[in-house]
Amino acid sequence: MIELSKLQKQFIHCLYQSDDNSILSEIKTGKAPKDKLFNIYRNNLNHNLTNCLMITYPNIYHILGSKIFTQYAHKFIAISRSQSGNLDDYGHDFAQFLKDRKEGFLSDLAHAEWLRHKSYLAQDSMTLELEKLQQLSIEDLADIIFKLQPSCFIYKSY
Repeated sequence: MIELSKLQKQFIHCLYQSDDNSILSEIKTGKAPKDKLFNIYRNNLNHNLTNCLMITYPNIYHILGSKIFTQYAHKFIAISRSQSGNLDDYGHDFAQFLKDRKEGFLSDLAHAEWLRHKSYLAQDSMTLELEKLQQLSIEDLADIIFKLQPSCFIYKSY
């Protein structure tokens, strides 16, 4: 009998690799064919992660259109597994994926869209209190260090 952790790793590996059905030998035979049942999991994974990318990168989806975006998404999903149970964390390296495919403009746009996504999800923070700042002496002003809000990022594009 295979260890549970090895079985889980094999299951996840087979989910992402559409040409690998080695997990089927570990699934009990039932009324429905095992490969069709397993493909339900694969299809759900691809559908959910593609939708996640479409929501995170709406401008790239709009530029490429549904068919081409879905093709890119499926290629990306095959090489970039979700590392979190939170779908908001998925797709951070989509810009690099596009850059590796010589899609310079789309890569830059994806980087900007990822930062917009992170900005949207950032925690609220305190705002600058101008009244307190105005009450500081000139000596105290020299010691002040300003920090960007968690929702602000510096972005450089070529």
